[in-house]
Amino acid sequence: VSGTSISFGSAATFDTNGGVADIGSAYDANAGKIVIVYEQTNGYAIVGTVSGTSISFGSRVLFQGSAIGTRPGVVYNSIEQKVYVHYQASSNGQLTAGTVSGTS
Repeated sequence: VSGTSISFGSAATFDTNGGVADIGSAYDANAGKIVIVYEQTNGYAIVGTVSGTSISFGSRVLFQGSAIGTRPGVVYNSIEQKVYVHYQASSNGQLTAGTVSGTS
């Protein structure tokens, strides 16, 4: 964003395995990292590094060995430098914390 205008780069694919659903994300502006959380039978997270209008992704990480329900919530806490994800598993509300290290 520059002034009152915005420009976009090309779309970046973060998972090529198909069947991606229920996506949430949080952005760490200081590190230029985005964490994307999604369901693909199980719950996964992946870190993207933002540079200008481009994004490159590391490898996905499994955080839940079953479905995570619809619309997982994702927040980044800049004081603790942690990502918090809330989701549904086996009809129960779940909360997990993660730390971004490099691209994972």
